[in-house]
Amino acid sequence: PLRLKTESPIVKLRVMEREFYYYVEVIKQVKARLASLGHYQGDTTSDSYGENEIRAMTKFQRASGLDPTGIPDQHTLVRLFIRVKLPG
Repeated sequence: PLRLKTESPIVKLRVMEREFYYYVEVIKQVKARLASLGHYQGDTTSDSYGENEIRAMTKFQRASGLDPTGIPDQHTLVRLFIRVKLPG
């Protein structure tokens, strides 16, 4: 599963006028995983999370039967990295 191997700074994301805080390394791993699944074609080494990343996340969420918010929330991260079927 998703585990940080080293200390990672925190970055603030804004999605639909809401703010969220994530470790930079988590954002990079999210982008790399989305790219490996064919949902993202951008830079997987940066900590940016803008329109391209939101669009890729929304695409993944729709394909996975999740609420398409564009936010890498807990259910989305579980589905993205563990690939289990969540109830509901």
